[in-house]
Amino acid sequence: MDTQGMAGLMWSGDGHGRDDCGRDEPGHRLVRVVHEGDGTMTATARPPGGHPFFRDLAARADPRYLVEVGHQLFMLHLLRSGRRATRRPSLVRRFTVMGGAALRPDAALDVALRYRWTRSGDDVERAVAVMTAHQCGRPVGRAESTILVVERDVLMATRVADRGSATGGPPCVDTRSTGVRDPAAVGRVRAHDVLLDAPPRPADGGSAAHLLVPSGHDFFFDPPVDHVPGAALLEGFLQLGTAAGLVDRPTRVASRFVRFCETDRPCLLTAHRDDGAATARMTAWQAGAVVAHATVF
Repeated sequence: MDTQGMAGLMWSGDGHGRDDCGRDEPGHRLVRVVHEGDGTMTATARPPGGHPFFRDLAARADPRYLVEVGHQLFMLHLLRSGRRATRRPSLVRRFTVMGGAALRPDAALDVALRYRWTRSGDDVERAVAVMTAHQCGRPVGRAESTILVVERDVLMATRVADRGSATGGPPCVDTRSTGVRDPAAVGRVRAHDVLLDAPPRPADGGSAAHLLVPSGHDFFFDPPVDHVPGAALLEGFLQLGTAAGLVDRPTRVASRFVRFCETDRPCLLTAHRDDGAATARMTAWQAGAVVAHATVF
């Protein structure tokens, strides 16, 4: 059984019904399914300008809104296919998303999902999914992901083995009394959405900062989870790249999640520019081990 990569954006537990997309707050639910067939699903997604976390990104070709739409759409598929039972958590192992054009804040998206399932032994099911998005008839992005559905006891045994020992720095989920004060420095508007503990500092030829997610954040902890969500890691990567001057308004991110990011220990983000390329390579570290990788374009 392949347990490497059992981390990242984890959804588990009982749903709210046939239309549960993995968010408790009604204002965070973006997707409504139009049709589901054999290996396909089509849906509409709410205009990005209506979501408080994405409102300031809505006029860009930014990948973050498409990441959330893709997660919610696949969550609905998991629920409807019967794979989202309490003992079978689902996890994202890889996620690549490309923004093709600037989004209109006031217009809905039409999205289509294609997926294919395979089984690895008795413990793991694996899906490869591709989502395409259009807005007002024009293509605005594409997302590709690999998702695992794993028995809970197998998953938790892997997580315990991966925890390691805490190293220096602040816990990455805290009530936060310090951090980057200027949200514009990381490309955001709300100070509440800044996820870096301090401006980036030089480190091994690149830049580094600790991830610091406010406890009870209205987006990242909807619903409450006992680990740092992969969406927060992705946001931290994009903020570090922006604050360090490595990327300007990124339109594509390719990520790989290696292990769980725990809330009670520091998580160090590092970034390096690729030589001769307008891309940055990011790594999240915890207890001396790699939690996740990303390449930001």
